[in-house]
Amino acid sequence: MVTASTGEYCSAAIAAGNCSIQFNTAVNRTMTASYSGDAFFSASTSAAANQSVRDFAISATPSTVTISSGKAASYTLTVRPLNGMTGQVVLSCSGAPTGSICSISPSTIAVTGTAKATVTLSASKRSRHGTTFL
Repeated sequence: MVTASTGEYCSAAIAAGNCSIQFNTAVNRTMTASYSGDAFFSASTSAAANQSVRDFAISATPSTVTISSGKAASYTLTVRPLNGMTGQVVLSCSGAPTGSICSISPSTIAVTGTAKATVTLSASKRSRHGTTFL
């Protein structure tokens, strides 16, 4: 069994050779692996290993926009690192109404601190009226 200090764990038969843990928060964790033993082998526990889980948060401003057919609107995306995350985040757009155009600039941002990108959605004159989530 592999156990994280935040309570997550995984276990698998020895024959599997591995197990996976999914972390839902970006915090530092201490990991240990243990074997309960059997008739042939003694129980054992590994030395603790520190694991830093990093992630990012993303938000859009404004949170909602009404776009008339044939018009366009822009949003500002803000990407903020969590738990020391650095690196690049690739952004893409999906879910726009048929015939509409969604673009993001820049589409790849370096997250070394708070980073911003602009999303522009141009609604086709033939766009279906209603609520759409991007």
